Amino acid sequence: MSLPSSLLALAIAAIVVGGCAAPPRAQPGDTAAQLATRLPPPDAKVPLPGGGERWQYPTGPMGVEAYMIDFASDGRVLRVTQVLTVENLYATLQPGMSYEEVRAALGRPAIEMRFPNLAQDVWTWRFFDIGDLNPFRQLDVFFSVQTGRLAYYTMTPDRAFDPSAGGDRP
Repeated sequence: MSLPSSLLALAIAAIVVGGCAAPPRAQPGDTAAQLATRLPPPDAKVPLPGGGERWQYPTGPMGVEAYMIDFASDGRVLRVTQVLTVENLYATLQPGMSYEEVRAALGRPAIEMRFPNLAQDVWTWRFFDIGDLNPFRQLDVFFSVQTGRLAYYTMTPDRAFDPSAGGDRP
């Protein structure tokens, strides 16, 4: 096995093993008060419909996971979800979503860029898709600057992790 292949294999193993330990230790039924003593502070707290709240735990900028802990209005955990999956991205992202709706759904992006000549803002997240040859993927969400709404999104190989594209990240 060549050195780049060895490094890629090591990185994949670290993500798979690390991914098992990375989710916040929360179970449905736990209370926000209990978790506040066990977990680090969330990156953000976002209100949910019906009086609930979402605690966001992104692993960016180079991380490939973003965990959300959703609480019911009574302060008890409803679910813990890793939102940066192909299935969730297709189910969640819809043209016309606002900046706030996208951030509430996916957490803080790894990169935020503005392209004035195109009148677009682009937010980028990295994620992991085990079913692909280069499992490191990149989600780019394109917003219209005029409307502040999601125009379209793309999911492509993450060039930073693709040795054939000149990337050298393990």
